[in-house]
Amino acid sequence: MVSGRNIATTQLHPVTHEAGAQRMGLTYLAFAVGDDAEADRITRQLAESGVPGLGQPHWTGDDHYESVVLDPEGNRIEICARRDGKSC
Repeated sequence: MVSGRNIATTQLHPVTHEAGAQRMGLTYLAFAVGDDAEADRITRQLAESGVPGLGQPHWTGDDHYESVVLDPEGNRIEICARRDGKSC
């Protein structure tokens, strides 16, 4: 028979990652825009507002034009367009 009370405490240490790092969970969100010029315009506006980007906007091998910026928590936000006008 156990008498008395026990209290267990745990200290959690937040997991830290380099901003923009690939990691598990929801860390990536994409927004499709009209075309590459629109993606460039939005990317430029965000950069002028101090939003960090990852690399330069570019065409990928699968006909996607993408620009990746980081939200305040370091999650990747992709601004994308396709040559054929379909959603990314």
